[in-house]
Amino acid sequence: MTVQVQAPVREDGAIEGLTARFIDVGDIRTRYYEEGTGQPVVLCHGGNWGGSSSANVWSKNISDLAGTLRVLAADRVACGLSDNPAREEDYVYRTEVDHMHDFVRALGCERYHLVGQSRGAGLAARLAVEHPDEVLGLTIINSETIAPRWGDFPRRQRLVLEGVFDFSRPPTFAAQRPEQLRALYERMSYRTEHVTDEFVATDAWMATRPKALRTAEVMQGGGQARWDHSLAEIRADTHRQIEAGRLGELPILLYWGREDPWAVLEQGHALFELLSQSNPNVRFYTVRGAGHFAFREQPREFAWLLSEFIRFWSGERG
Repeated sequence: MTVQVQAPVREDGAIEGLTARFIDVGDIRTRYYEEGTGQPVVLCHGGNWGGSSSANVWSKNISDLAGTLRVLAADRVACGLSDNPAREEDYVYRTEVDHMHDFVRALGCERYHLVGQSRGAGLAARLAVEHPDEVLGLTIINSETIAPRWGDFPRRQRLVLEGVFDFSRPPTFAAQRPEQLRALYERMSYRTEHVTDEFVATDAWMATRPKALRTAEVMQGGGQARWDHSLAEIRADTHRQIEAGRLGELPILLYWGREDPWAVLEQGHALFELLSQSNPNVRFYTVRGAGHFAFREQPREFAWLLSEFIRFWSGERG
């Protein structure tokens, strides 16, 4: 399938004046952004496996955060321009968790803050559970993946995706037209100015790379069910570990767009209750006039709040 794009696309897939880098993480060539100095902050993007999900979603935040922090944002395995797993049986959530941890260590980070949005927040929370001695703080943004279930999610999902994706095929987000991606991002947002031509065109272009088409092929050939099962197992275990107090008194910030049609506000509240049962250092910040991409919709406010959260807890904990 050929996707026609209207805006020019850079070969490294970078947008907003950023420059992408590449590093080998094991056998996975990984695309990432690195800006600034200071305490490391690792940004984990959301979205399903496929080319159109990438670290570009943080493009409106990286420069502001880099004023005081060392910002690292990688394309997750099989996303953006990062390589796919070598074997079909490795198209599972475990591969994603291990890849991101190996990426962080490959960049020389022994202690770091984790920030994740949507599916990337599930990844960040799992990393915090598995490596509590490394993680300095955790920020979760609008995540249906890690939050307790609330209401009729399949119905909410269908309402958002209706007319955007073909429901007869797994929603890998691969090989989608620019207008489909634009419709998806705008439906999941309250403020839509962040859905720029450059953002959409680059996502659409990355979704046509051979590796992205291979991901779609694997997922549509039964890989999606295997991946979903692996996610469900790890998600349930992550909740059990949180309930058992595995995160101790780790500083945790929940940053939630109030008008999100996907990960609704009630889920944010339920996640706050889950986390705060055994942890006194959980904070909840609700953003009115923002949806699933609250950090892009209100980028300066997000950068200020996250930077201040990290600064405060760094001082408190020495």
